[in-house]
Amino acid sequence: MGKDLAERLGLIKAGSAPVKHAEKGFDVEDGLRIGAADGSWSCILGSPHALLPRMEHLSNDLTGQSHGRKILFWFTQSTSGGVVFEIHENGTLLRKWIEAEGKVFEDIGDAVPEEGGLVDRDTHEGGPLHSEWTVLELAARMTGISVDEHFDMDGPVYAAAP
Repeated sequence: MGKDLAERLGLIKAGSAPVKHAEKGFDVEDGLRIGAADGSWSCILGSPHALLPRMEHLSNDLTGQSHGRKILFWFTQSTSGGVVFEIHENGTLLRKWIEAEGKVFEDIGDAVPEEGGLVDRDTHEGGPLHSEWTVLELAARMTGISVDEHFDMDGPVYAAAP
């Protein structure tokens, strides 16, 4: 399921073979690792180099691919304090939050119940999706996959599409 979605989003070439297999950690280099957790979620973990060139159209593409499924997309960049969080389901963008350097650029949709009570691990501040830790915690609440489980999930690594 994850490879099929990555192909349809243009993140990897259709029919491509893995370049390696990652067993632990953030071992993706400039590609994307695809893993599965408990059969209900597929996880695509990508490097910034693989995702940033596609960010402009990725939100619309995710909405288009969400018919009959829920897609949770998040991206964090600790240097700028940048976070992107999106929820797509049945062809609709339900929630989107984009923030960098303390400035909110987009806040679309109603907060989901899992956003309540989020606290940043570093600053111990509560509030909206203002840090990579709160986004990671929100993703864990929604999927049941902890941050550590997500990053340690094994799976094939594919080269990012040119």
